Amino acid sequence: GIRMHSLAISPVARSMAQAQAAGAGWLKTVSLSGLDLLDDVDEVMLASSGKGQPPPALLVVTGRFDVVRLAEGAKRYHDVPMLGSEKENNSVVALLDGSTALVGDAALVRAAIDGRDGKTRIDRALNDRITSLRQRYDVWGLGERPEGFVAPTPEAKGLESIDRFQFGMQLANGLVLGAEIQTHSVEDADKLKASLETVAAMLKA
Repeated sequence: GIRMHSLAISPVARSMAQAQAAGAGWLKTVSLSGLDLLDDVDEVMLASSGKGQPPPALLVVTGRFDVVRLAEGAKRYHDVPMLGSEKENNSVVALLDGSTALVGDAALVRAAIDGRDGKTRIDRALNDRITSLRQRYDVWGLGERPEGFVAPTPEAKGLESIDRFQFGMQLANGLVLGAEIQTHSVEDADKLKASLETVAAMLKA
């Protein structure tokens, strides 16, 4: 998750010109051309199973959307405007209302729309972890290693020893970073600790 408003007013935003340009390009790609990533978008949340190549992902974007303009001529699913092509590997955008949009694979987006009826089972423990991180941090993430996960590169081999993780960053006053990582064994934890100490030294520098 990323709170865009917190990012916009942070010292980090001073060096965001390239990121803003990239963001504008991404918004155009997903049929949201004309939005300002830092001014019109409040929060972006990304969810993925981590399984498959590439793994399926769903974005929940909250902010201020001109539904009438954006949805002109759009197809609809359960009366929800759907923007973009539903061809394989293409992302679609569903405008739930003037403040919430879903972005991702068409099947995932439709499933999320169907889940709004309240009948979908909610993982309460996961929901509590997400809520806690959202309340404390501007940028955050959490996850568990998918079954059969293989590191994409030899340099990332250490990721295979991680069972679950969560992290968060506060950006208002410099950089505050917190993380919690659970590994297979004490030996794996010691190796990871050494790697993280190197990263911490680089951040301080």
